[in-house]
Amino acid sequence: VKWLSVAIDRSGHVGTAIRDMRVNDREGWRTKHLNQLREAYRKTPHFDLVYPEVETLLAQDSDRLVDFSTGSVLLCARLLGIATPVACASTFDVGPCRGEEKVIALMRAAGADCYYDGASGVELYAPERFAAAGLALRFHAYEHPVYEQGDSLRGHAALAKAGTAAAPDIQDAPDAPDTPDAQGAPDTTGAGGARPFAPYLTVLDLLFRTGPQALDILRSGNREVA
Repeated sequence: VKWLSVAIDRSGHVGTAIRDMRVNDREGWRTKHLNQLREAYRKTPHFDLVYPEVETLLAQDSDRLVDFSTGSVLLCARLLGIATPVACASTFDVGPCRGEEKVIALMRAAGADCYYDGASGVELYAPERFAAAGLALRFHAYEHPVYEQGDSLRGHAALAKAGTAAAPDIQDAPDAPDTPDAQGAPDTTGAGGARPFAPYLTVLDLLFRTGPQALDILRSGNREVA
């Protein structure tokens, strides 16, 4: 597994707002990422659909980190078929507030009526405060779905948060044929000679391999917390 991270210009970055952060193109990270993705996924069923879109994103004439972070979110949403409107929190004038107060203020400014968060949010947010504001609060626990990856772990790429140092490669296991398990489902354990399913890769892995089915597969892992 390889981590793809965006190189940041760290000169004078202390105290700089995220929207003002600049990328560091001196390290050639754009070309490196495209080469790694092409090598890893060029034989996948939906390469010709996904790769040109990623290429266009990384080729944009910008050195602003926010253009790549928001651009990647919008690109993946579009490829998945998600049409939900997206807006940056900074576009809403909610004044100085933090924590639950800020979430509630942003929801009111955006005209939202329900806040949906991961299972860890149970420890962070108080339902009664949202209820008092006339807002709903829901949590979900995600169970990673298994889909056909069809090749070894070699070349799989996981996108890291911008600026995160590259993680060391996972050692490749000996080459083995890619075969499904006895029931015809993807092998999740590596038994029978196939490599085990590798979860929590970039959503691009899912898109390259499953194309139009990606959103249904992604949603299949959602489990609401009571």
